[in-house]
Amino acid sequence: MLQAIKRKLTDYQIQWKARRAHILKAPFYIPDAPEHKENGVYMIGKKDLQEIVVDLCFKEKDLEQYDTLNSNICFLKDQSKTKANCQQLYEWLGLKMRFLVALDAIAQYQSRPINPVAPAGGAGAATPSTPGDKNDDADKQSDDEPAAGGGAPPRRQDPHHFLDWDVTDSLYSIPWNKMGFANVQDSADQYCFWPACILVFYVPDLPKKFPDVDGALHKLWRQTYNLH
Repeated sequence: MLQAIKRKLTDYQIQWKARRAHILKAPFYIPDAPEHKENGVYMIGKKDLQEIVVDLCFKEKDLEQYDTLNSNICFLKDQSKTKANCQQLYEWLGLKMRFLVALDAIAQYQSRPINPVAPAGGAGAATPSTPGDKNDDADKQSDDEPAAGGGAPPRRQDPHHFLDWDVTDSLYSIPWNKMGFANVQDSADQYCFWPACILVFYVPDLPKKFPDVDGALHKLWRQTYNLH
């Protein structure tokens, strides 16, 4: 089981450059976003499980820590056999948790502006807090939101913004042929790669109607994972 978890974490980590390029471009925060709490979190040095508050922001030092940890994943490769590796793993998981919390928040509150500069205050990995306290835990936007910098414009018609896709009424209304999967060499360059693969895999009619897209996705998959 531990090996399976490690594989999943490693597979997720591989795409960090794409997240950094398309989603975590700059420090940001979402003003007036509702407070997010996580219960039952284990914290180093604490006997009891803690409650933490995750603020929807990502500061400059969060980005620096994100880059540093992902640039040398010895804590995954060496299976965290040392205390230093364990500490790095905890810090990395804290950033990942905050990132995923942010994706959910932005998907639910797409109309909220995303401001480029985070408010003043300390920030770090997820830290314990009491109800009502605000620690500066990070959170980052999803691919449907503009990168940090300026207010949020109206939802764009960019075909790569998969949260704009109509997956309930008409999958054929999605501009599949405009996504340019055949024009890229790395799946990380198209941040709608995974959503597209999921739909093409589960909807048999899509590969039939868009064979070029289907072929391009299969090619990118093989290049990325060395698997069919």
